[in-house]
Amino acid sequence: MCVRTAMKNMFLVLAVASAAAASCSIEKECPQKLPMSLVTRMEAEDSRATTDNNWNGISGNVMVSIDNAAAAPFTVNQATGVLSPVTPLYWTSHTQTISARAWYPASWTMRASQATMADYQAADFIFGPQLSISYSEQSTKPLVFKHKMVKLTVNLIAGSGVSASDLANATVRFYGYNYGTANTSTGTITGSTNGNIIPLKDGNKYTALLIPQTIVAPQWLVKVTIGSTDYLYPDAGSVVLTAGHACGYGLTLSREGMSVTSNIDAWEDDEYRSATIIGS
Repeated sequence: MCVRTAMKNMFLVLAVASAAAASCSIEKECPQKLPMSLVTRMEAEDSRATTDNNWNGISGNVMVSIDNAAAAPFTVNQATGVLSPVTPLYWTSHTQTISARAWYPASWTMRASQATMADYQAADFIFGPQLSISYSEQSTKPLVFKHKMVKLTVNLIAGSGVSASDLANATVRFYGYNYGTANTSTGTITGSTNGNIIPLKDGNKYTALLIPQTIVAPQWLVKVTIGSTDYLYPDAGSVVLTAGHACGYGLTLSREGMSVTSNIDAWEDDEYRSATIIGS
């Protein structure tokens, strides 16, 4: 079902914060402040730490909730990946333990059209689930971010009777939820209202981020139109779109039909299968 890509670990320094709870009097020297820093790791394929496993091109803040309190915004240094709190926060003691979870973007909205890079990147949602971290573990125990969407990539290949010009003028549509909500406590995305999704085009490669669900034939997941001919996948069975998977399809189009090679990458294990589908 999708091409395997190497899982990359990206370590970021996450400088945290909110001001000390108690203020100091002028007669009494302030206690030593213990700035908080959390190591984080990104588990993902080539989609940004997002779609390209780095923070390039993102906008807005990463949100971090500590001890289930209201989330605090963090800005991102795109060159280094350092996350800095808008408002400082400190450990209260050397023995303190916190729980933390984080997500990006701060407010997520599904994009039914991902025809531009901006809309494609904005469709991504990453989540670092709740993790208990003590003061002594802050530099060694990573908060792990994972993709909660599904990355779907289709490559068009010219077969018998199909020219490069035909591919260049093809219309490609994916199918999936057009709306959704992200639960920032669990990281789960719930979709609604299925419809066409316009992918990002790069030559003969088309890519979009989809909300997890199962597509059951005769409903297609991918439709390629050349002239008056529609090539549909799947034509039988079902396709399971699982959060955190990167799915790649190679579609060889010909007058006789369409040959499909596909892989699903769970970023740990991959599977391979092939099928032949007739254009309709």
